[in-house]
Amino acid sequence: MSFSDQHSKKHKTIGTHNGTFHLDDVLACVMLKHYTNEFVGATIYRSKDPEFLNSLDLLVDVGGVYDPRKHRYDHHQHTFEETFHEESDIRLSGAGLVYKHFGHEVIENIIHQKLFPHHSYKKDNYYFDLKQMIDKGG
Repeated sequence: MSFSDQHSKKHKTIGTHNGTFHLDDVLACVMLKHYTNEFVGATIYRSKDPEFLNSLDLLVDVGGVYDPRKHRYDHHQHTFEETFHEESDIRLSGAGLVYKHFGHEVIENIIHQKLFPHHSYKKDNYYFDLKQMIDKGG
């Protein structure tokens, strides 16, 4: 099934926190909604209501849980230590977590071609280069 055909299977939902938005949650939602096969075209909801949020397909930057098997990508726990790989000491944000799990797919859908497996090691560099470019204003 193609990238654009995936949306027709089941309409997906993404949740993030309400209130002030940050680059972190905006970037995560853009990657998911526009560049992943499973969540392309998803509806994004902003809330802090735990019951409502738990009914959604994916949560990012909210919910207090990091569990990629359940599509929960929050980094606000006191015990959170997730990085891209063992050699990194940079803890990931919600967008970093989304990129860690969907980055290869995001890149493939942006450039409209498959990456070879040996390209996957560059995934962390693409994210940090993008984040530095945004942080520096262009």
